[in-house]
Amino acid sequence: KDKQRSVAFEVKGLKKELGQTLSSTGLTIWRAAEHMCQYLIDHPEKLANKSCCELGAGLGLVSILIDKLQVVTSLLSTDGDEDT
Repeated sequence: KDKQRSVAFEVKGLKKELGQTLSSTGLTIWRAAEHMCQYLIDHPEKLANKSCCELGAGLGLVSILIDKLQVVTSLLSTDGDEDT
């Protein structure tokens, strides 16, 4: 049986597709982050019982999802942008 998983949270930022020019890339929700989140929802076993580090996390969309999935043993999320 396929296990269905529901994860809900809200992150506010700007999508790159809106054509906004920002002084900080860390304030943008990148399409790659959206795709990675969907992949991890579909395949949480890829991170099961592993330590995870997200470099350049920006708004932290992927890291927040990973934390919500509760499959990793540890999670470190970093971003070097002072504005985020």
